[in-house]
Amino acid sequence: MNLPSEVIGLYQRDIRYPLPYPEEKEFTFLLQHARKTQTFIFSEYAGFHAMLKHRQEFYWESERTLAWLKYFSALLKDTLIIGGSFLLSKNNHIYNACPFLFQ
Repeated sequence: MNLPSEVIGLYQRDIRYPLPYPEEKEFTFLLQHARKTQTFIFSEYAGFHAMLKHRQEFYWESERTLAWLKYFSALLKDTLIIGGSFLLSKNNHIYNACPFLFQ
């Protein structure tokens, strides 16, 4: 599995897994996008979090989740975070395909 050099780890909630992540088929599309955008991809639906260094921005609807992401991103200086299960269009517009719920 060829990971971009920006990827520093994969996370499932608070548990850190070593690379490579076992479900690499689900990871392939997001990695392809990440290689182009150097974006922090945060996807509970796919069961992983890929961390890539970039600038700090947030795309999220839930205030509670946004607060958690701000805390999490404090550990990941200079990061762009995209959350939930999103569909990314060809013009990089972001659509929320499946709402993310923290429990």
